[in-house]
Amino acid sequence: LVLVRGRIPILPRFDMREWRALLRDVLPFAAATAIGSVYFRLAIVLLSLIASADETGYYAASFRVVEVLVVVPQLVVTAAFPIFVRAARDDRSRLGYGVQRLFEACALLGGWITLCLVLGAGFIIEIVAGPDFAPSVPVLRIQAITVFAIFLSSVWSYALLSLREHRALLTVTCITLIVNCALVFLLGEAHGARGAAVATLAADVVGTIGLGLVLSRRHRELRPQLQVLISVTAAGAAAAALALIPGLPDMILIAAATLIYGGVLLLLRAIPEELLIELRRLRGAPES
Repeated sequence: LVLVRGRIPILPRFDMREWRALLRDVLPFAAATAIGSVYFRLAIVLLSLIASADETGYYAASFRVVEVLVVVPQLVVTAAFPIFVRAARDDRSRLGYGVQRLFEACALLGGWITLCLVLGAGFIIEIVAGPDFAPSVPVLRIQAITVFAIFLSSVWSYALLSLREHRALLTVTCITLIVNCALVFLLGEAHGARGAAVATLAADVVGTIGLGLVLSRRHRELRPQLQVLISVTAAGAAAAALALIPGLPDMILIAAATLIYGGVLLLLRAIPEELLIELRRLRGAPES
């Protein structure tokens, strides 16, 4: 109070015009965020109504792992969000460059996490839930692809947020929720936990495609370049081929797959130059 006295107003005041402008932006995004936060959990609730307790438990064990990992893309993207906001106001070409580079970085990171989940699903489920939850392993492998979709959609959703496309965000999120609920009812009843995992994956793919389409059509200068997905798929397939070798412990399999994944990406020149520069800097090597 002593330091800011005389520099800013001390007493609060209510300005209806300012509140109206703030709420116009905040409420649609808050609703979209709330829906995005609950629809994973909603799948568990719906599954508990239409499937057995065992199937619900198998899905919940996988969800416990995914719930932690879906926070990662949010942390990555929100670190760049202030840059997005400033660029959206002053320099659209800079915004396009930043969105594309972050999209590529998230695709690479999301691809690696998905690879680790697919190859190490057995080990992860045994640690998290115990050996009695072995049926959760294929569920986690399906939801691993969902994690990859969330990495991609996070970049596009925050790009739209920086452009104040709040209603578009809310619309796509509502469509994702509706698709998720409908497919969980259809597939969960017939296939249990695996069906619910496929339903969640399908809903996330629909949401990701929806965000990409909105971004491309409303802001053509920000149309994403998707070549990195081809490189990630090739690198992931090459690394996942190690699973064909029988008897490899999961941790060794993940470590070896990580090396192959990174090596293929380097060969394909799919890693953004900015990221390589930062890695060299951390190692103390010259940037050039």
